[in-house]
Amino acid sequence: SEKVGGQGVSFATEVAAITVKFESRAAADTLAKIFATLASVGANIEIINSASDSAICIVSLVKAREGLEALEKQLGVKSEKN
Repeated sequence: SEKVGGQGVSFATEVAAITVKFESRAAADTLAKIFATLASVGANIEIINSASDSAICIVSLVKAREGLEALEKQLGVKSEKN
């Protein structure tokens, strides 16, 4: 058996999930736009979960609104804000 080491656990409590749904045939292009758009406003993606027709990006709560607005503009969609 192999031993795996670690130094601790870190976590952030002030995060938001941004979910983007898209057509599966445009997945690669849409994912690239999502990542580039969030990066352009400094919204560091902490966790990514993607499927063939959607992506969930966990970002800092501080940058969530700015990231969401940038995605709306870049993708030409209006969000369902919760």
